[in-house]
Amino acid sequence: TSCLVEASHDISSSIRRSLVTHCSVSLEQQAASTEHYDYVCDTTIPWLHYNGRTWSPATPPSGTGCHSYVYLSGSSPKGCSVGSSCPQCASPEGSVVKVVALEGGSCDACSPEYA
Repeated sequence: TSCLVEASHDISSSIRRSLVTHCSVSLEQQAASTEHYDYVCDTTIPWLHYNGRTWSPATPPSGTGCHSYVYLSGSSPKGCSVGSSCPQCASPEGSVVKVVALEGGSCDACSPEYA
């Protein structure tokens, strides 16, 4: 019976995860107060989330895999608005301070491809 219960739990967790299509995480709260960074980019779907003044939460869409939210020091990308697509975020300039990796649709921790 314990195998059945575990299998049932695994299946219901899997179904629950597949039904989650939208999530939101505050990237401001993901960074330690001692870390110095100037901007934050999603490098998976190039998007500017922080420009040194304004924040936009992480909302990785379902079915888009593991998103790398990269905290960088340096100049924020020119011509980009927070909460919008930003081509420069695909390969951002600057020094990587931290990477937070969130799975699209669920915002579960995942293994980033960006290093």
